[in-house]
Amino acid sequence: MKKLSKDNKGFTLVEMIVVLVILAILAAILIPGLLGYIDDAKNKQLEIHGKAVYTAAQATASKYYAKNKPIAGDKDFAGLVKSLSELSTFGENAKAVVYFNSGSGSETYKVSGISYTESENEDPTVYFKSGKNAEWTTKKPDGFPSGSGIEIK
Repeated sequence: MKKLSKDNKGFTLVEMIVVLVILAILAAILIPGLLGYIDDAKNKQLEIHGKAVYTAAQATASKYYAKNKPIAGDKDFAGLVKSLSELSTFGENAKAVVYFNSGSGSETYKVSGISYTESENEDPTVYFKSGKNAEWTTKKPDGFPSGSGIEIK
């Protein structure tokens, strides 16, 4: 039988397997957590883009109110909001639907809700409903405006 020399350097098979098992355990713990951060970042990006469209829609609506010009049925409104919010830079499938208050006078020029998406299948979508507890969410809030809004794409 040959004697193993003492200057033999390197890792044994058992040591290599232990290191691989430890790496696999770390990956199993970290990857789902990192994927959650990626989804959160995508939702925040949608929210930021949605806020830009909301701000552009409300600013354009205020201009219409100052000119006493009706929003409904105006073909220029969507184009003005698109250019002011720079919607075309958010992706080729970016789309927003803006809803206005019903009623009369200045109330009809206030944005009551908005839905915004950047994908063809409309998932994920962020929603905003104006009011006391106004916030952006990925779930359609209770009392979200129904009916036809003004589509901007």
